[in-house]
Amino acid sequence: ILSDLAFQLAMRTIEGMELSYPEIYRYTRNITGGPELTRSPLMARAVDLMQRSDNEALLQASAELVAGFGEEPDAQAIDAWALMIAWDGDPLSETKLTRLRERLVELDRVDPESPYDEITLGYVYRSSGQPDQARALYSGVLAREDLSNVARAWVLRQRSFTFLQAGNADAAREDLREAVRLDPAHASSHVALSRALEAAGDLEGAILHSQRALLLEPASWRQHQRLGLALARGGKLREAYFPMDRACRLSGSQEACANLAVVLQLSGRASEARVASQHAASLAASRWGLYNLACYQARAGDRAAALDNLRRAVELGYADNLMTTDPDLDSLRGDPAFGEIQSAVENRLRTRRLLSSTVFPWQS
Repeated sequence: ILSDLAFQLAMRTIEGMELSYPEIYRYTRNITGGPELTRSPLMARAVDLMQRSDNEALLQASAELVAGFGEEPDAQAIDAWALMIAWDGDPLSETKLTRLRERLVELDRVDPESPYDEITLGYVYRSSGQPDQARALYSGVLAREDLSNVARAWVLRQRSFTFLQAGNADAAREDLREAVRLDPAHASSHVALSRALEAAGDLEGAILHSQRALLLEPASWRQHQRLGLALARGGKLREAYFPMDRACRLSGSQEACANLAVVLQLSGRASEARVASQHAASLAASRWGLYNLACYQARAGDRAAALDNLRRAVELGYADNLMTTDPDLDSLRGDPAFGEIQSAVENRLRTRRLLSSTVFPWQS
């Protein structure tokens, strides 16, 4: 937000001097549109929902925005963002992916120069297990000279994920260090760099950037959770307890509270871990909440409960390769039931990749 405020101030200064400047594309969460769109309460509501990540309400608000301002590129871009998030939450839905394709066609019609369609398509490819195609799109966008620093940092973050998918941690770190340089006040850049450093084995660096992200967003439960995960991975279990407990209290989510149970179990505080897991089990079920609860149960030796919660996580849409390498689940490996769950996840990932390739065939 601070970086974008600086950008807005610079643009207003240029306008005040009656100088011209080329069209500059911004990070989607910060776009405002033309004067009429900017003044619209529909735009104010859509931007507020996007900033708060209220994705379900955003989808309806962005559709209303397009209905009222269909010729405004920024309205089209916001609706594309909303549809992208909606598809990501239900990645096997051909209907949602087709709607996203139609929106990107409209965005290209009203603004053929817009980079948002390529950025969105890159996200589809990346989250469908096609990092090479996504990287090519992101690299093409980064070759442009009409992005704000915040937008450039956003695309660098996205490209870094494709490098991590390909096992190239060095390239990912290079992108993310540049993202932090361009947009040092954006917590997401520090979070992404923390994860890349953790993947490369630089645990102290991972902890440092998790701490910086938390300083930027002290009220965010996800930043507390990220710091707790980095500390736990670094073997600092005593320190990890405090941000993880805070994440659980702030969010009231199964995801964070089940992670707290894992940290307590790893710390040797088995009775407290059991209480934390019971609390997590009482909360609204989510795919990551059930997955984390299964991780605790696998650590605690309750194989049957762990397998049951993994099945439930898959039923809710869990589809991530983490299951194949997560040390929390090591006690389940070799069990035929665990193998069946892994196969179900692999089938879902293949189906997602096939669907995205069908709706968005790759064009080099």
